[in-house]
Parts: sequence; C-alpha cells; structure tokens
Amino acid sequence: MSARKSRQNPGAKFSSQLKSLTVPPVITLVEPAPLPRPSVGKLIETGLERLRSSWKWLQQRSKQQNRTKKLRVCETAQLGEKRFVALIQADGERFLIGATGTSISLLATLPSRGKKFRSLLPKDIPFEADER
Repeated sequence: MSARKSRQNPGAKFSSQLKSLTVPPVITLVEPAPLPRPSVGKLIETGLERLRSSWKWLQQRSKQQNRTKKLRVCETAQLGEKRFVALIQADGERFLIGATGTSISLLATLPSRGKKFRSLLPKDIPFEADER
C-alpha cells in the first residue's frame, strides 16, 4: 500500500526538495550613495572655466571668419531716415561711403589706420567735433 500512495502523489517528494532549496534573489536593492554636494566656490570656479573656454572658442572662430572675409562693414553712423555713412574695408583698403534710400556715393578712400580722419578733410572746411 505504501508503494501505491507514493505513486498517487509523485509531486510530494519533489515539492519537499524544492522547499529545502534556497535561491538567492536575482535583483538586490541597494541604496545609492548620496552625490557629493560641491561647494559654492567650486561651482563658481567651474562656471568661470567654462566661460573662459567659450570665450577662447569665440575668439578663434571670429579670427577664422575675419581671414576668409574679403569685404566687411567696420562702422556705420545714421544721419537720419534712410541716410548713413559707413566705413567699408575691402582687401585691406578702407572706404568711406555715404548712402541714402536711392543712392550710394564714395566719399573718401582712407589710408592705413595710422592717420586720423581729421587729417583727410580739406583744410578750408571747418570741423567742430569733439575728439574722443
């Protein structure tokens, strides 16, 4: 009869073996270590370093662009509605032009940067401007 009972419940032996096994959990929960809080001085130092590197990058980029440009507007001054004068540089030469809504005129060809603008004006024209 005992043989018959073991045949009727074949899973009982397997079940008892399974209960005796201990399986480690696959995922273990671990508390993450808290991140270190940087000091205010370190934050400022890091920010300033990033600003310096960004400034250097911008300077290098502008130098590269200036090398490739053949024509650039150095400065403009508005004289009224749709009227202005502009200092233009082309291939190392500088030109003073005047422009309105309908025309553009060459006012002067300027030499290198060594001379002042006042020295280019005719002597008989009074020029009353503050030098800065």
